[in-house]
Amino acid sequence: MAGKPGKIFLIRLMILVALAMTPVQSSVAQTRHKAELQRQVRTEFLHAWNGYKQYAWGHDDLKPLTKSYHDWYAEPLLMTPVDALDTMILMA
Repeated sequence: MAGKPGKIFLIRLMILVALAMTPVQSSVAQTRHKAELQRQVRTEFLHAWNGYKQYAWGHDDLKPLTKSYHDWYAEPLLMTPVDALDTMILMA
């Protein structure tokens, strides 16, 4: 039984050393990373929105590969702008 406390101590010590050597991002780095992700999301959203405006304005859906549109019914319901509204509000 005398050997077990030594093993437990060594295991705990190795865990502490491993944790101490693990790189931790500073809050400044995390803030920069978050700001970069927000910028990328905004850029991608605007790319999609501008494609819709250019090729499918007034219709339900953009077909990006053919640069055309699709309407679900005979009269368009403008589904894309309705669907994108909450995203636009959150991204304000």
